Amino acid sequence: MDTVSSSREGGFDYPIFSFMSFLDGNTFDSTASLCQYNVNLAESLSDEHLDILRAAVFNHNEEAFAELLYGDDVEAEIGGAAASLGHSENSVVQHELAVLQQAAVRRFNDKCTKALKRLLSAEGGLAKAVQVAASQLEHQAYQVDECLVVAP
Repeated sequence: MDTVSSSREGGFDYPIFSFMSFLDGNTFDSTASLCQYNVNLAESLSDEHLDILRAAVFNHNEEAFAELLYGDDVEAEIGGAAASLGHSENSVVQHELAVLQQAAVRRFNDKCTKALKRLLSAEGGLAKAVQVAASQLEHQAYQVDECLVVAP
């Protein structure tokens, strides 16, 4: 899913995007959240598993790895479209902007889906290592959330 829903501001509908992590399929509503999650998860992997990831999923293409890890390219594409068309109050232009942005997110998520499939079929225990690392991150996040809860 590329667009979760939309929010209305100034009479226009603005889509809320859903960006997929190529590491485990989790989705995020911003590239900043996606980047933070991906980086934390990648940092949790051993050097050996990172090497397997780079080889099996990206064929040692660091640019492709960075594109999906950080989400900078899709963010730039969405931002570029908004900079070009976002100032218009014309509903047709606003619709075209949303279509362009949704297409960018869809292309990004398609790349992530393909990368995830390669990750899952990689040898060397990569899929299990990612699953364990993701579980540990979730557990850590849950512990932080528990600490933030104030008892009445």
